Amino acid sequence: MFADAKAQGIKNPVMVGAIPFDPRQPSSLYIPESWQSFSRQEKQASARRFTRSQSLNVVERQAIPEQTTFEQMVARAAALTGHAAGRQSGVVTVD
Repeated sequence: MFADAKAQGIKNPVMVGAIPFDPRQPSSLYIPESWQSFSRQEKQASARRFTRSQSLNVVERQAIPEQTTFEQMVARAAALTGHAAGRQSGVVTVD
């Protein structure tokens, strides 16, 4: 992969990996075309300099999952855990 990346003109290739929380989903390794490093402290400091006069505009919004699907998931989880019978106090999901 590194030799291919260099042949494509990527000077200093870096491999990135992603391991999903859901073990049924595939893991992924790739080399991005570009990357940049940053200082966590600088990013945190710049976030603190944000003022209300710098308005942010939502360009697009999408519910994932959709509201109806989410409600069905919660109802199913509650039923499976016995929440309706008062045996459980909550449900936590990791997707």
